[in-house]
Amino acid sequence: MPRPRGGDPVASDSTDDHQDRSGGSTVATRGPLHRFEDGEQVRRKLSLVILIAVAVATTTPVRASARTMAIECGTAHSTARAGTIAAPAADPDPDPQAPLGVGLQVDTKGVTVLPELVTKRVRKQAELRARDAGVAIVERGRASIKVAVRSTPKALGFEYAVTAQLDGRLVPVDDREGRCDPCTHEDVVRRIDELLVRQYEALQLRSQQLEDAAASPAPASEPAASRTPPEGATPHEPPSPASAPTDRAASPSAASQRKPTAPLGAIGGAGIAIGAVGLAGVVAGAVLATRPAQRERVPGDAGAFREVDRDTGGFALVGVGAALVAGGIAMVVTDVVFRKRRRTAAAAVLNSRLVGFSVSGRF
Repeated sequence: MPRPRGGDPVASDSTDDHQDRSGGSTVATRGPLHRFEDGEQVRRKLSLVILIAVAVATTTPVRASARTMAIECGTAHSTARAGTIAAPAADPDPDPQAPLGVGLQVDTKGVTVLPELVTKRVRKQAELRARDAGVAIVERGRASIKVAVRSTPKALGFEYAVTAQLDGRLVPVDDREGRCDPCTHEDVVRRIDELLVRQYEALQLRSQQLEDAAASPAPASEPAASRTPPEGATPHEPPSPASAPTDRAASPSAASQRKPTAPLGAIGGAGIAIGAVGLAGVVAGAVLATRPAQRERVPGDAGAFREVDRDTGGFALVGVGAALVAGGIAMVVTDVVFRKRRRTAAAAVLNSRLVGFSVSGRF
């Protein structure tokens, strides 16, 4: 075996040169290290191919699912749009038995102290009274009720107004506004509650009248009678105004006879009792003050007398009794002024389905 030139050592794992005896050519063979590197590269390539195959296999169902979901979403969106567009075409007839829809508006911009509290309480009372009257509070309806509240100039009371409209026209009601000064939030809510009851009743009555007028058929025109009476017949005399029939019912505002009453409550009763006690004190004090001085014996001296005057106690009793009388009168006046008024309205009703008398109010 020839020695390498230049003195380079030959590694044991390098390429071995073998002499072919027959031809004398040199055959190069690879060592174990090169074979290990080739096997490692093959394994890496196989791993890469497997990873790519797995990624492709995983991505394909996801894309298919995404495509399917997109198609379903598009179909649902198209269906929803078609339903949205086609929905207005179905316009069912309104139910004649449905309650009257009333829109509610509460305006408390003029309230200087706790306007949110007034709005909340008024709206709550309006919803309760609407349920009692058989109407429904809706966003927009045939009827509407507006409640306006504002504080008085000194912010010790309130001014309020309640108006109702039906089909864009104002419903006539006698009591639509008021003022309480001084009063609290509870007082003004209670007064507005009374007006709401009347407005709901007026709306129901007016709505019923309009429905009856629309349902009643128009009267058929009768043929005109000949102006010339037949021979031998007496000429027809025109009917007297007293016997002429009236087809129009009397309006509730004209026929109603309101008699405001102000019954005394607990405050008024207490005021009467206090005033009576004070009056008794005044009488007793006056009696004591007008009595003449009395002579009494001096204790320990049999022959001595002294005059006793009790007018001082009588005058004091008169003063206390007068103060109690004044307080009782003030309590009675206050109770009469701020006591709730109960009103009763009566009206004649004459339409195609009902003939009679209508009575409405708070009892």
